[in-house]
Amino acid sequence: MVAAMQHVKDRLHRLTRWGIPAVMGFSMSLNALEFAAGATNAYELAAGITMGCILPMLVFLAFRVAAVLADV
Repeated sequence: MVAAMQHVKDRLHRLTRWGIPAVMGFSMSLNALEFAAGATNAYELAAGITMGCILPMLVFLAFRVAAVLADV
């Protein structure tokens, strides 16, 4: 997000400081629940939970890398 005025930037930073991690955590938990729903053994359960947690983090990291590259 881009804000033209400093007080708007400060407010956005305050909101996104806890908002982004909260959305990421919620996304991870729901993805892990969905991926592990059909598990029939411990290995499938572990793989489902792992994939459910890794995918949102990869999206977040891709966004951060893109933001850094766009800022250059």
